[in-house]
Amino acid sequence: MKNLLDLTDKVAVVIGGGGGIGGAIAKGFAFYGAKVVISGRTESTLQAKAEEIKAETGKSVDCIRADSNDPASVAELRKTVVERYGTVDILVNSQGINHKFAAADSLEH
Repeated sequence: MKNLLDLTDKVAVVIGGGGGIGGAIAKGFAFYGAKVVISGRTESTLQAKAEEIKAETGKSVDCIRADSNDPASVAELRKTVVERYGTVDILVNSQGINHKFAAADSLEH
């Protein structure tokens, strides 16, 4: 049981890793020793989350920009991760979108 959460040398890719839930998952993976790659559409968001994770865990996180709505972009993400790390051991798809509108307008959506 001692090593139940030991992810040392596992490669974890978190699509949507710059966001709240994805970022928390990426931080957990880093804390438990994984080599973490976060991906999303906005480079500045990814970099900020990577800095936050490093500050809290002491572990560096790799950022690779990709758009999960574009199959070619996802294929390029996979190719880049495999070139850099040799494999993907863990994949989390945590991307999402939040459309905000007034409750009164909810019937139109």
